[in-house]
Parts: sequence; structure tokens; C-alpha cells
Amino acid sequence: MTEVTYCFKSVRVLLHALLGSLHPLVQAWDNFVSMWIGREARLSKNLDMHQFVLVLCWLQIRFSTWLTDQHRKPVHISVPEFTMLITKILYEEAWEPSLPSRYQVFSSSFGSTDYSLGKHIRRCQICAGMVGKATALVWIKRSTWSAGGRLADASSQSRCC
Repeated sequence: MTEVTYCFKSVRVLLHALLGSLHPLVQAWDNFVSMWIGREARLSKNLDMHQFVLVLCWLQIRFSTWLTDQHRKPVHISVPEFTMLITKILYEEAWEPSLPSRYQVFSSSFGSTDYSLGKHIRRCQICAGMVGKATALVWIKRSTWSAGGRLADASSQSRCC
């Protein structure tokens, strides 16, 4: 758990340096980090090891979407509610991000159309090993992806599983 907390604190320093402490995104992130640290013990009971990667993925999606939307529109876009993630985890509500649609082709091999990254990490030995090392999946172009240093090329029909 502490590696994730250190990651959050590092992002906090970066945001403060880039945007300043009065920026709404920085204030939303500060609230999230404070809430995460205050509830760290309870969160660690509700999360399995593989789910910490999913927490980072969930946050990355919100950051990326906000930055893209803010870049495309000349008006202020409301900042993401990062603290909502903590609430969902503590109340055991659904929160795990799904795979992007371009990667859903891999889901048919597992017999499910509702295929989440969490289900994949639980089933895949390579990805489970990666989570133990506190690393993350790196998604790359052309429906290929790298896991644990191995490339899975869609043209060769191989994958990390």
C-alpha cells in the first residue's frame, strides 16, 4: 500500500509545481490524497494486491479525460471527483475500470463480453507477477500489448495468457 501512497504524493508534488496550489485540479488531488492516507488501513482490507494497479488505472483515466476535455474546450471543465473512488471501494461498489473497446477482442477467448482488467490480472500469471513487482500493464498500439516484458502481437494470435 505504501508504494501507491508514495506514487500519489509524487503526483501531488508535480501538480503543485506545474499548476500551483490554488488550481482546482490540485485541490481535488490534495483532498483525494488526504482521504486516501486517512483511510489507508481500511482500504488495504478492501483491496487485493492486483487492484492497486486498477486504482492507478482508474485515476489515470480521470486525469487523461479531464486534460483532453480541458484542452479541447475554451471553458472551465469541472475537475474529476477523485474521492469518489475511495467511497466506492469502502462501500464495496463496482469501480474497476473495463478494458478499452479496442482490446475487447481478447475477451472472447475467456468466454465473456464483460471483461475487466481486474479479471484479466487475476487469471493471467504473467500479469499477476507484474502486480507483485508494483508495475503496470503497458498498452500499446495495434491491439498488441506488453506484459512482463513480453509482447503479444495480434497478428500472431499470441497473448500474455
